[in-house]
Amino acid sequence: MEDRVRSIVQHMHPQSIVRKTCLVIHPLDQYIAASPDGLIRSGEDYMLLEIKCIFNPDDNSLEELISKLSDFCLSNSNGFISLKRNHKYYFQI
Repeated sequence: MEDRVRSIVQHMHPQSIVRKTCLVIHPLDQYIAASPDGLIRSGEDYMLLEIKCIFNPDDNSLEELISKLSDFCLSNSNGFISLKRNHKYYFQI
């Protein structure tokens, strides 16, 4: 599934390079590292990609999942969907 998501991200941002990665070590503070699902290069900028595949057997929209599941990882504030800061996924990103 992660390969498919990386491919979709690449298609949405054709000017960028999206690739699979493993451990990424901070260039200055080498005691800090992360293991993201991908690395995105856009010009001279690099961004980490973390993919979360949501179990959704009923094919609900994100808005429906947010309203139905109190422990869902996302929140909707005036149409802006974001990751909840108090959810366990927040510290993985």
